[in-house]
Amino acid sequence: MLKKQPDKNMPWEFSWGFTRKCSTSDAQEIATTTTSLPHHLENESLQNLIHPRPSLTPVSKFTSDKTRRVLFSDVRPRPKETFEELVLRLLTELKTDVAELLRRSKVVNPSKKVVEIPFSLPFREQREIDQLELWILADEKNSLDLIEFLSQWGGETSAKVTRRILSELFDSTLGRQFNYTGGGTLNKRSFSALELHDKVVAATRQCEAAYNTEIVKIERVIQNYFRDTRDKKGPGARIRSRNVSKKKKSDTAGGSETSVADGNSK
Repeated sequence: MLKKQPDKNMPWEFSWGFTRKCSTSDAQEIATTTTSLPHHLENESLQNLIHPRPSLTPVSKFTSDKTRRVLFSDVRPRPKETFEELVLRLLTELKTDVAELLRRSKVVNPSKKVVEIPFSLPFREQREIDQLELWILADEKNSLDLIEFLSQWGGETSAKVTRRILSELFDSTLGRQFNYTGGGTLNKRSFSALELHDKVVAATRQCEAAYNTEIVKIERVIQNYFRDTRDKKGPGARIRSRNVSKKKKSDTAGGSETSVADGNSK
């Protein structure tokens, strides 16, 4: 900032960042005081008069009101709130943060395309299983499509996933014609020897509930599934005898007999 040029006839005093006019007597007093100082202090005083020191006034005093308004225009003090309002606000913010973190951490998978296979389920005859086997061996893509198709039903546990897949594939009557290893008194067909076996295992492990489940556990579920087909309704189902032995006892008078099973008196 340029300062007003001093009048040639009026001495000026320069000291510590401010300027003021002084009278002739004041100038003489300053000169007398300066000459009476020791040599090293005299030089310092002269230097201060010639080259004034920087102002010690805080910079903020020279900051315009306009600048202050710009600097603090975005500051909005939070209104007073009760403890309940504070807790509610913090919980809301926490919920928002958690939702955002979950959104960011979620692995975005491309939506699965709907895969179809050229077969009508469930299978009712063994020849349909043979046709499926040939279709699997014909192309690797067919195997991948079958696994994708079988994994669409899902389930809550690996066992439920496996049973659901098998129940969609096999009619109860056809299921009774298979067991896990084959053979037996009824000369059943081996499911473990089919290409379909590996596809069922792979489809089960692809489901979220059975992801990376041990293969031996899935195979055990398959064994139990075919064992249980004997009790499912339909041709070839096992008929359980329900003969209940009725114990009779005579009363002391010998006049009547009571059936313990049904409580009827004869």
